[in-house]
Amino acid sequence: MRRWRSTLRRAVRRANLPPRSAPMPDNEAPSKTVLLERRDERALVREGKSVLEERRDILAQAIMVELRAATELHEKLTEQMNDALLELRHAALRHGPGGLRRFAVERATIPEPVWPQGNYFGTRMLGEPDVDAAPSAEQRWHASEELARARLSFHNLLLRIIDTAARMNNLTRLTREFRRTQRKVNALEHVVMPELEQSIRTIEFALEEMERENMVRALGVKRQMNAP
Repeated sequence: MRRWRSTLRRAVRRANLPPRSAPMPDNEAPSKTVLLERRDERALVREGKSVLEERRDILAQAIMVELRAATELHEKLTEQMNDALLELRHAALRHGPGGLRRFAVERATIPEPVWPQGNYFGTRMLGEPDVDAAPSAEQRWHASEELARARLSFHNLLLRIIDTAARMNNLTRLTREFRRTQRKVNALEHVVMPELEQSIRTIEFALEEMERENMVRALGVKRQMNAP
């Protein structure tokens, strides 16, 4: 994998080089050496475009995986949200709105999550968050069974939100990297390659013209030499 990434970076750097060939500078005379250089550049651009297309396709597959996971999490999140609201209503019926106020908290009891970060083909990805999944065992939350269930439902809901946030972050970053890669592919295909092809054709035509002129001059010299 490390070797593949090294090849990817090298090819992309080459592909990102601005073409030195189009248009051909006025002070650069057409020659076989220049023609070979342009053909080498074209080969490198083709290699870079191929690598970028492969990377784009891999990113597209990863996006589909993350999208399916995010969709499933969103469905579960909606279900858990409805369950938590139902449990809260049960607790409100048991203790009354005023009675619930004494159980209010200023902030969630879940500690701030820490996401391990990985790298997927140059894209930073968030892994499973490191959070304490066990709710606090404070006695006040056991004032009633309804209150305990409501508190546990919202605790699990927060954990689900954290998971969903990580998935959405990964999906956003993958999509952004996919678009960047596609723009590079488009630039190589619709800008760099046509300019290189045009430059190569121009040089080839100029070399053919020079060859014909040399042949005409050579024939003229031969006629003069054979003239009586």
